[in-house]
Order: sequence, then C-alpha cells, then structure tokens
Amino acid sequence: MVSRQIDNWVAALEGIIEGGATTPLILAGHGEPASPAWLPYAIAYLRRVQPLMAAPGADRQRIAADMETAFPTWRLRPLLELGLSRALPE
Repeated sequence: MVSRQIDNWVAALEGIIEGGATTPLILAGHGEPASPAWLPYAIAYLRRVQPLMAAPGADRQRIAADMETAFPTWRLRPLLELGLSRALPE
C-alpha cells in the first residue's frame, strides 16, 4: 500500500466506504482477508506514514520502526520496507 500514490489509495478506500461496501470480505493480496470494517484502519495507516515519507531526509528504517510502534499488531514491516524501498530514493 505504501507508494508515492497514497492520496489515490486513500481516495479509493474512502470511495469503497462511501459506496456502502456490501462485500463481506476484502482480498487485498497481502495478509489475511479483511472485512470492510477494516478500511478506516488502513486509511489511518496511510495517513500516518505519508508525512513520514514526505519529511526531508526520510529514513526507511526510522519510518518502519515508527509504523511498527504505531500499529504493532499489523506485522507489516517487511511489506512496508519493500514499499518504502520503491517509494523513497536512496
């Protein structure tokens, strides 16, 4: 989910919520299936990581550690680090 297109991700997820998602399951391709009730948490995650990525001198390891602390049950660090490696220049 973490990419240079976070605004697009948030807009898409908000659109699903606003549309009254009736699908009982969301298969995002990463991790366990989730219900539409999970979408606000995904939006919160994206909104939390976006300013960290935009900060001058953004450091992948520091961002990953911050997100791991903020969302300890998500176990997304490897996926986050992959996204950060693509979204942030060396």
